[in-house]
Amino acid sequence: AGAALLQRQTSAADLERERMEVAAARMEEHTFTSTLVQVTRTEMTEELHERGLGFDQDKEDVNAEILRWRMTRYTPRSLYCMTLSNPLRRRAIDLLEWRWFDRLILLTIALNCGFMASDDPLNLDPASPHMVLLTNMGILFQAIFTFEAGTKIIGMGVFMGHNTYLRDGWNCLDIFIVITGLLEFFPATGGNSSSVILRTFRLLRPLRALRAVGRFKDLRMLVELLIGCVPMLANVFGLISFIFFVFGILGVQLWGGFLQGKCYDVDIGYIHVEDENEVCSSLPGGMNPCPPGEQCLLLYTNPWFDIVSFDTIGNAMIVIFQVMVQEDWATVMYTIWDSYSLWTWVYFVVLNVVGPMFAIQLFLVVVANKYSDAKQKQNEAENAAVCLYEVKVGFVTANLPKSTKSGAAMDPYVRVQVDEKWKKTRVIKNSSVPEWNEYFIFPVSAPTSHAEVVLYNWQRYGIHEQLGRVTVHVGMLDDNEEGTDKWYELVVGDGASVDGSVRIRTQWRRNDGEEWSPMPEIEDEEDVEEEDAEDEDLSLWGWFRHYALELAESQALSTLTIVTIFINVGTMAADHDCDLLEQVYCRGFKRDLELANLIFTCFFSVELMIKLIGLGPVNYLKDTSNLFDMIIVSLSVVELPAGIDQYNCYNQNEDATLGAKECEGGGNGTAVLRSFRLVRVLRIGKLVRAFPQIQRQLKVITKTIGAVSSLVALILLFILIFAILGMSLFG
Repeated sequence: AGAALLQRQTSAADLERERMEVAAARMEEHTFTSTLVQVTRTEMTEELHERGLGFDQDKEDVNAEILRWRMTRYTPRSLYCMTLSNPLRRRAIDLLEWRWFDRLILLTIALNCGFMASDDPLNLDPASPHMVLLTNMGILFQAIFTFEAGTKIIGMGVFMGHNTYLRDGWNCLDIFIVITGLLEFFPATGGNSSSVILRTFRLLRPLRALRAVGRFKDLRMLVELLIGCVPMLANVFGLISFIFFVFGILGVQLWGGFLQGKCYDVDIGYIHVEDENEVCSSLPGGMNPCPPGEQCLLLYTNPWFDIVSFDTIGNAMIVIFQVMVQEDWATVMYTIWDSYSLWTWVYFVVLNVVGPMFAIQLFLVVVANKYSDAKQKQNEAENAAVCLYEVKVGFVTANLPKSTKSGAAMDPYVRVQVDEKWKKTRVIKNSSVPEWNEYFIFPVSAPTSHAEVVLYNWQRYGIHEQLGRVTVHVGMLDDNEEGTDKWYELVVGDGASVDGSVRIRTQWRRNDGEEWSPMPEIEDEEDVEEEDAEDEDLSLWGWFRHYALELAESQALSTLTIVTIFINVGTMAADHDCDLLEQVYCRGFKRDLELANLIFTCFFSVELMIKLIGLGPVNYLKDTSNLFDMIIVSLSVVELPAGIDQYNCYNQNEDATLGAKECEGGGNGTAVLRSFRLVRVLRIGKLVRAFPQIQRQLKVITKTIGAVSSLVALILLFILIFAILGMSLFG
């Protein structure tokens, strides 16, 4: 009785404590802080839960695992006072690890660039709606950037320790931009000098766009690559400087003062200045001598606002720079022709060969070599890291072997171990064909890593019964860069096989920012069984589809289609404008072309139907080129009635007075439909399949476009920065 009373009191105390915890949770349920923490921790907690402990651990174990994981990434103390257990720092780290935090900062940077680009330098009224909006948004953006920097400093620490805020050069750039942005809001009290300083700080606002570079790995690598190339480009700069000086000195010695010539009429004192950039020839070999009675005197200014000249080494180097960047250099050469001699072309041709065609290309060679070395070092660093990549192991279902301790129905679960980490699935009660559909994430630390999978039958008492095991190699990536979805036969401890198997799916990725590798396309077993059943008892439709499949996959149809495409393109190229009333052949020619187009449309439609019936809509549309082909054929079918009307129009008697324009227009809007026929030219793309070399080149071009996209984005970013800077300086 005493034990029962004590048990009831304990239960009542537990219920009371639980009621108080629920009440406290409900009170904090709608606060901003709790909501923010809940949102920022959800995805990360699930990820770390999967990585470290599986699905069978409680919340305290998850928090302990998160703390251990953070000890490897963050310094033990931030600002000399906040440990990893500090509530403020813990919530700051939660916010930093939230995947939407960087995305929102990127969105803020993009909006900030947009508002800076919309600034009107001519609008000097601070009370105008546009200026008020820009000012308020500037304050909001600066507050967001300051909050981001403060959050990172609290979470990561300032400088002392590993992985702190200022140990990353991009974070140094961020804090510099934030500090200069804050100085912009300080009141100016020193007259003109303060306004100049304030304007200087405002000129630094376009640098906020550079903060986007640090958020993208490829852009960061490109910028670091260009900075790393500067020492290697010293020899190239020296060579180009030598070219500048040698050709500059040669130009000064040859043509110093010769570009100041103008024709003077000495008798009346008249100077010809109709074209200030025109230069006369003071020597017999020049191409622009003065008219009779006038004399070329070198007393005027040089052309193009006294910039293009060889009077000094500085002006000569400016002209050489213009030639080397290929900016209207031929006009400069023609001006030298006019003033000196035709043979000056040798100077400019040699300068073009030595400069743009040789020395400038050295920049690309150095950058390309540096990029190749950087990619190789990056791959080596990834391979030499503690975690080569991550693998996701999934358990779908299993065919259980016979158990010695139970009947047909068992309580199976799976235990998997990669390196030193192990996890297990949930137990499926009373099942002969269990379905788990559970996935676990493991870091792969060596190329020899294996996933040891053991299938157990759960026992209420004693040791769980081992039904079988299998070893899956996960240390090396597949060459096809796809995941796996396979059935593995189970074996026992001595290596003997048992009558059982387990279906395991694996996917991999190199880091958290990448997507998981795609799963291979595997035909479902039910579909295979249905196809086998159809093969055993084919109906009339089944036999028709069978022959359609053989025809769709035959080489004869492929060859005939290619020849037809060539003929179709040839007939479209042969079309030209002619007058039905004046030229006798025109009506018959147009009629034959329309008839050929109708035949081609019918042929391509029949080809499409054969492939759709034989391969099936799903298999046919899996290929992107087939989808493209289907769209073209559909447009051709839509245009088919218009083509029939035009054929009938051209098929009238030759003495008819109906012209070509009336046939093409038709008065029914068929001219718009006729434009669909131009899409048929794109069918030439199907010929790529017949030429493997061209197909490989297209694949190389496609991969190159993806690699160049980061460089194009970096160039556009710098264009935006200098455009906004130009608006601030010269607008």
